[in-house]
Amino acid sequence: MIDSKHVAPLQDFKTKDFVDWLLNGFEDIYDNKKRLNAFSPLNYFVGYQDNLTIELKNIYDLLQPNVQRNFKTGIAQGLSNLPPRISSISSVRGLFYLAGRIKATEILPVVNQYLENGFFSIKENNCGGELFALTSGIVASMSSTSEASEIMRNLINSNFFKSSYSPMAFVALCRSESEKFPEHLKLLRKNFAEMHKEQGTKDAWMTAKRFTHYVNTRIIADNLYLTNLMPSVNSENFENDNWLGQAMFIGKNTSLELKCVEENFFLSKLDSSSPTQYKVNLLRKHETLRDYLGEILEKKSNAGSY
Repeated sequence: MIDSKHVAPLQDFKTKDFVDWLLNGFEDIYDNKKRLNAFSPLNYFVGYQDNLTIELKNIYDLLQPNVQRNFKTGIAQGLSNLPPRISSISSVRGLFYLAGRIKATEILPVVNQYLENGFFSIKENNCGGELFALTSGIVASMSSTSEASEIMRNLINSNFFKSSYSPMAFVALCRSESEKFPEHLKLLRKNFAEMHKEQGTKDAWMTAKRFTHYVNTRIIADNLYLTNLMPSVNSENFENDNWLGQAMFIGKNTSLELKCVEENFFLSKLDSSSPTQYKVNLLRKHETLRDYLGEILEKKSNAGSY
């Protein structure tokens, strides 16, 4: 079992030392002739478990705070230094996984670099596409920072973004900028429409569950009028936000309770023992949303679930 005395040689490492140690280590770990000495002088603690990322995180956890900062910066510089070719993919993948595990937000600026340097364009074995998907997931996991949100928007607006990534991207943006959720829906509306045309909306409830988990019900009630929820729309028309409304309010996996009291609509969490009701922000000019919510209640009543 590794402990603090084993990582003592790394406690004096500067950023450049970690760059060299990490890049050489990832290169050696995938070379059968050099594998046993990978990440020397800690090679006896690396490469023997099923998860290399966890082994490296265990080393990171034992370092002094200032050395941990050098470690994180070393990951970012290592990613920046690697040339965009197929031989770099294993190291890049390993560094991104490690960055995600230890929340090394220092890598975020490097993601913009990767959008331009050709890594995501590598066609062989779809390496570029898989790397983009991994990178998007890592950025999403860091979505509590404003910088991660800006990077996520850059990923969404790139030619590499696939519609199937929309739920992940939407939830990530909502985690860091919850009050802007109507803007996030607008940004991803075409992507969601494309995905739902291909896959249907049977899994939309999962996105709705995560959305209502990260975005306070009060915020949803206050800003719902800014979304594109349309009454009496053909269910096959996905060019709006009705999929989210349906998933939140109708079906066995609903996230929110919708009620109407004296012509006012209220939202509350279904999974709360003492749910607080929040009045939906509606003005006279918001008749479209009023009609939509009334239609939702009618559908629930007809289905016997209200």
